[in-house]
Amino acid sequence: MRDFADIHAFVTGASSGIGRALAVALAAHGAHVHIAARREGPLAEACAQVEQARRHPGQHCTAHPLDVADEARVRAVFDALAAQGMAPQLVVNSAGVVAQQLALDPSVTHRPGYFDVTPAEVYRQLIAVNYLGAVHVCQAAAPHLRRGAHIVNVASGAVFLPLPGYAAYVGSKSALAGFTEVLRHEMRPRGVRVSLAYPEDTDTPQLHAERATRAPEVNAVAGLSSVMSAERAAHLILRGVRRGAFHIPLGDGQRRHLPAAAPAGVGQVPHPGRAAGARAAA
Repeated sequence: MRDFADIHAFVTGASSGIGRALAVALAAHGAHVHIAARREGPLAEACAQVEQARRHPGQHCTAHPLDVADEARVRAVFDALAAQGMAPQLVVNSAGVVAQQLALDPSVTHRPGYFDVTPAEVYRQLIAVNYLGAVHVCQAAAPHLRRGAHIVNVASGAVFLPLPGYAAYVGSKSALAGFTEVLRHEMRPRGVRVSLAYPEDTDTPQLHAERATRAPEVNAVAGLSSVMSAERAAHLILRGVRRGAFHIPLGDGQRRHLPAAAPAGVGQVPHPGRAAGARAAA
């Protein structure tokens, strides 16, 4: 996907951070942008910002208060957009949370928490949003994607550098990365590209929520690297989409951690009709 003009794009986690920056950048490139997030107030503010960034007033911007952990609601949103002739052909899963953002009992010491003192509910909630939320969106979008469409899942640089106190978060983002590897192969026969982005520390509300309470080991390491702006992260992600890249590293040194590309043909899913014909010929 080299040109974003006049495409319909759907971005989750768009009320702030990288998601909002992506939505604004896509509008500036001429896309119709549909944004989703849980918080209605910030979502409305983001939509206003997207509208200001549009190339022309004919570009659509729709806002959808949405918890991606709600599978039925996610499907309803995509079906409604498709029924209006606005089925997204660029889908970006940017919704994500860290433990510090969860509304849990403040008397429970889990921020930051090593794996053995982190309540199971924290693991469940991060899996529900960071992993299953993206699965729900991909499943809801898939029936409406045409050849040339593109899915982007935003994981985290933490999958390359897992740090103390982040067992629940890294586990959820690693699950997303593994899912996206498989998704890439399954969508290839349909002519749909898939990308996996790995942001490192980015100047977002999520990072600010983490800093005050994360493990001291993390702060010691974090001080050795710079913080990227959300706008820069969005630029790099969209550049990767234009290039058709699967892995989109956003941090210094990430490339050396990326797995080697699978040999040609490995992981490709045969078309059911062709597979049946081959068996009949045999």
